[in-house]
Amino acid sequence: MYSIAEWLILFLCLANVGLAGWMISKILKLEKFQTGEAQANLELINQSLNRLSNITETLERQNQPVRMVETANSQNEENPEINKERRAIYLLRKGENPRLISRKLGLSRSEMDLLVASEKLGNGQKTNLTAI
Repeated sequence: MYSIAEWLILFLCLANVGLAGWMISKILKLEKFQTGEAQANLELINQSLNRLSNITETLERQNQPVRMVETANSQNEENPEINKERRAIYLLRKGENPRLISRKLGLSRSEMDLLVASEKLGNGQKTNLTAI
């Protein structure tokens, strides 16, 4: 028969195997969650980039300098979303704080981050910003 020490060692080994299996299942579950969360974040970034790309294409098609109107008349343009982006770019180039611009214009943090990043990177084409 086995002694108490041998039974204790056997019990501890089995508990160790069980604990290892539990930890592996938790790690796999966490990895699956993080992968799903990363994919969701990438999808949001992709949507924001597509939106920014569409706005850029629209501005390029218009082939006009970005103009800034600091009055309520600026809301009369055909697309208020493009107007927000144009105002944000103008204010960024004036040197205003991106967080204040985001609050002032009602842009999300991710949209503002994309505008700041695109402004830093540039696209090889300078856009003239003039205040009316």
